[in-house]
Amino acid sequence: MIFPLLVMKIILPLLERLPLQRLAVSWKDIYSGSLPKLHDSCAKFTQLTHLEIRDWREPGDPWTGWSGIARFPRLTHLCFHDVETMMPLLGCALKFCPHLKVLVISCARRLHFDLAQRDLEISGTELTADARFVMFVWARYFYDDDWEAYARGSGEDFWVVADRHVAKRQAGETTVSPEYFICPTDENGS
Repeated sequence: MIFPLLVMKIILPLLERLPLQRLAVSWKDIYSGSLPKLHDSCAKFTQLTHLEIRDWREPGDPWTGWSGIARFPRLTHLCFHDVETMMPLLGCALKFCPHLKVLVISCARRLHFDLAQRDLEISGTELTADARFVMFVWARYFYDDDWEAYARGSGEDFWVVADRHVAKRQAGETTVSPEYFICPTDENGS
């Protein structure tokens, strides 16, 4: 689900009535990006277990601007896309989100994956040593029909794939991360 800014005043009251557990959102479209405002304005967001942020803040944005994420008491899964500017926040998310089981960097293309991997190496972060961390290319990056198929019980979304990968890392079946792999492709293999 992605909510454009113009409909937020209509959507938020509706969301408050739903037991919302999963949310995919364009961050800048919600109150110009303040998570504490998001948390305070819609009590039902405290039920979120899976949060996918499809855009990101400006370079150098401090954790304090995002620390509201840690206030979601049920948040177990967090995803950012193509995170060049998000690198400093990733370790903080793992450190301060007490129930976080999976942190995903999802890249739209191999080039984005390679750039994110380079940024991880340059940053010297220990992020890749954390078994909860997953980075991959999601071949169907903007295909919301994958989300819909999963919601209807007839498919896998990237969260299922990420959970499987984290389980393998925790079981010692794979130790490499970031590990380049491509999540589901369409019929043409793209």
